[in-house]
Amino acid sequence: QIAKAGEMMHRLVGKVSQQRTDYFSWYYCNYLGGPTDEARGILDLSVQYWTSRGWAFVDVNYGGSAGYGREYRERLLGQWGVVDVNDCCSCATFLVATGRVDAQRLCVTGESAGGFTTLACLAFRQTFKAGSSLYGIADLASLRAGMHKFEAYYIDNLVGNKQAYFERSPINFVERFTCPVILFQGLDDPG
Repeated sequence: QIAKAGEMMHRLVGKVSQQRTDYFSWYYCNYLGGPTDEARGILDLSVQYWTSRGWAFVDVNYGGSAGYGREYRERLLGQWGVVDVNDCCSCATFLVATGRVDAQRLCVTGESAGGFTTLACLAFRQTFKAGSSLYGIADLASLRAGMHKFEAYYIDNLVGNKQAYFERSPINFVERFTCPVILFQGLDDPG
């Protein structure tokens, strides 16, 4: 848990193999899908891949994630693209401040809704030095237009008004990207 501005944020850190001499020199921040899903502390071979190669790895359960009570989950209502981005960047900043990671080696990744948070962090903040988005959402209005009726109301509660759909969509601000980013997209979102 990380305390910030009177609120708690939850994260799970994958420790680096003790055999590595560059312990915590690189940091990979992962954002969960959903966007109200929950990262769990279970064996994840993709995390093992990175940590066995000397990377610190953290899963951020930002405000809105399930598993921490109703009040915590409702922090994302009307604030998707704000609360998640703030919490994820705060987590990275906290780990840099503790001396556990190098601010010049911060990378970010996410799938689906986590890909949206990844792209939003890269478009609207200068915290990370590289990113990868796996079938991430870049345009919230396009996502909303293609949803079936049931999910449409879900996303409206998370984003809010039409102006927020535009202001929080990374695709509308590609000129703000200042670091390398790799995009993996397809026709179907398995997330």
